[in-house]
Amino acid sequence: MDYKSSGVDIDAGNEAVKRIKEGVRSTFTTNVLTGLGSFGSLYDLKSILDDYENPVLVQSIDGVGTKPIIARKLGKFNTIGVDLLSACANDILVMGARPLTFLDYIANDKLRPDTIEEIVSGMVKACRDTGVSLVGGETAEMPDTYLPGEHDLVGVITGVVEKDKIITGENIQPGDVVLGLPSSGLHTNGYSLARKLFFEIGGYDVNDTIPELEQSVGLTLLEPHINYTNHVFGVLDKEIGVKGIAHITGGGLVENIPRILPDGCDVEIHKGSWPSIPIFNVMQSIGNVDENEMYRTFNMGIGMIIIAAPDQVNSIKKIIDVHEIGFVFAGWKSSEHYLMRDDIAIVQFPGSNTERETFMACRRSGLNPVEFLWNEPHEKLTNCAGYIIIGGFSYEDRSRAGVIASLDPIINVIKAESEKGKPVLVFAMERKY
Repeated sequence: MDYKSSGVDIDAGNEAVKRIKEGVRSTFTTNVLTGLGSFGSLYDLKSILDDYENPVLVQSIDGVGTKPIIARKLGKFNTIGVDLLSACANDILVMGARPLTFLDYIANDKLRPDTIEEIVSGMVKACRDTGVSLVGGETAEMPDTYLPGEHDLVGVITGVVEKDKIITGENIQPGDVVLGLPSSGLHTNGYSLARKLFFEIGGYDVNDTIPELEQSVGLTLLEPHINYTNHVFGVLDKEIGVKGIAHITGGGLVENIPRILPDGCDVEIHKGSWPSIPIFNVMQSIGNVDENEMYRTFNMGIGMIIIAAPDQVNSIKKIIDVHEIGFVFAGWKSSEHYLMRDDIAIVQFPGSNTERETFMACRRSGLNPVEFLWNEPHEKLTNCAGYIIIGGFSYEDRSRAGVIASLDPIINVIKAESEKGKPVLVFAMERKY
């Protein structure tokens, strides 16, 4: 009886290390003082201390979810490592941190050196493209823990940022612009739903083709997660003012943008203001998935957002490919803000109307017309207690105090009408900004 007969092959682990050693070493900067095989990794901070006045370390850990199942079905593992670094790096970029080192963890039921080599080759390429040192990792062969052939990947990244340049979102204010960086597809989120839609409900195989998709189902799903390191630092290195950055991961635009908004701010997102990616429409069609569920599960074509003052937008556009997808308005941060549906948006608020809710609705006004309905949405706009028509607001008039003052008569009417126990409908006929 030996360890191998119980399901753990030490020789296979050693072979995997032998195969990846040179590639991993190629990512090292002069700061890395240890090679593979050490119990820990040593990284010299002297150059960082020289280059930064008050350096702050930023760390994050992430994985790639069930995307490796697609890789297994295709027998193609050379991009999963790219996904892992991207998922981790993007999470610290939002704070303005420059990624420095990366550690990986790969677990499976049976260690296959050729598969490990293929996975790590993707990490190596991604690290070299963005100046990150792959300083160590761990493989875990755990029979009876994982399904045959499946892999679980985890990455840990460390970066650095100057303390007075940390991006927190605290300076975001009404009137700022939301810029979206296009994604390449699903990135690393929503794969459990995507697999159910394509393989169970749709009955597709990874090698099947669909007219709307340029590649097979499997290759479309395996499209690598974009690493935005070079995009973000292309902007930051030019000292362009960036107030907030959000990585659009699980929870989509709806839940990730509010994570960086200060109290008193919310955003309006204009659906259709960025190029659509066919895979999202295909999935929604296959499963008749509710639009709100799509926006809460997938990135819907936007992998990262940047929030900046209006006078910084053109400078950013000259450096990277971004789309103006919305703006910040005075309200309160919430993961329940709506996404616009073509020409009409109906907003539901819990409870009775308040001055804050009224103001929030007015600030969301756009298009011609946009309809706001309180308390309970009605398909037919009947049985309303009151109808109120308001005008738009100029670009300069975005302060909460200024707009609220001009709405006092409207607020009083809405409060009075809402006491009758019926919803109040507000039409905003024109937007002037």
